[in-house]
Amino acid sequence: MVELKLLWDHQHGDKPVIASTLADLTRVLDEVTAQAAAEGARLIVQAIPDLGPSAPLLDIGLAGERGAMYYAGDECPDGCFSSGGAPSNTGTVLYYFMTADTEYPPGSELPMAAIRQAAGEFMATGARPSSIDWQPVPELEPVDGTPWWEQ
Repeated sequence: MVELKLLWDHQHGDKPVIASTLADLTRVLDEVTAQAAAEGARLIVQAIPDLGPSAPLLDIGLAGERGAMYYAGDECPDGCFSSGGAPSNTGTVLYYFMTADTEYPPGSELPMAAIRQAAGEFMATGARPSSIDWQPVPELEPVDGTPWWEQ
């Protein structure tokens, strides 16, 4: 089991919450799930294992009975999103980390039980969870043929 640094709002930006046990992680996920419900929002908890400067990261999206994940690490250096097979969300959905929004692609939302299981697996291994499927980061579509960096 690895210790996780958990961040989800500005008060934790410089001082992340440390989860040393699965109970610590569960307590934070419960707190942020309640916050998301109260705000009617989809919120992200960013989890970074204490494995040094090249540690992977897992964004845990929480939205009531559903959630989504984003992973970046050795197994997926360009990043990848959770995948539920048949599209659970047919369009992109926005999840919020602090005040930044992140688009999650179609089919990335999963039942909360699967999200929590995968978060626990990440804490146990420090690697990309294998209990869920993953999809690559979608290519950005240029608007009017203009690349995103020129828009």
